[in-house]
Amino acid sequence: MSETGTKSKDKRFEKIIVLMKKKFEQRKYYEGQQMLKTLYSRLLNQDKYQQAAKLLSEGALTLMGHKKTKESIEITNDLINLWKKDPVDKTFNKQRANLLHELFCMIPQNDKGSTGDFMRYVLEWIQDIKKENPRNRKLQKEIYINMMPLYKSYGINLWNTKEYYKA
Repeated sequence: MSETGTKSKDKRFEKIIVLMKKKFEQRKYYEGQQMLKTLYSRLLNQDKYQQAAKLLSEGALTLMGHKKTKESIEITNDLINLWKKDPVDKTFNKQRANLLHELFCMIPQNDKGSTGDFMRYVLEWIQDIKKENPRNRKLQKEIYINMMPLYKSYGINLWNTKEYYKA
């Protein structure tokens, strides 16, 4: 594809993200989510994993910002599953850990169901990465170091919600 064709598609992609955010700002959450899901499946069918990941990240953050916690966690789970499928980049990295921590910190502290669901999705992903790379000590250390803020926040959340036995 020509460079100008790629640039115009990138601009179109950015415009769609802006439109989706506008739907959320107008409190048209269902319409915004439908746009997100439709565009996500189109990007997936075109093997545009990075754009799909960006879309889901933006959508999860936007929904969480609008206090649509369950919907955001559903999108976050889709994002984690996308990371698992990505043929180019299945790796764990600091940016992904930071995004997950940011999203977790936006969940209302007393919403035990949502924090539990969120952490279950994250921990299953981390466990899968560790199983696929059992001898990679460098990766194990990277996961430990970069996930520490999220683990700490989760532990504090468990303590504050009086679930001491889980902390």
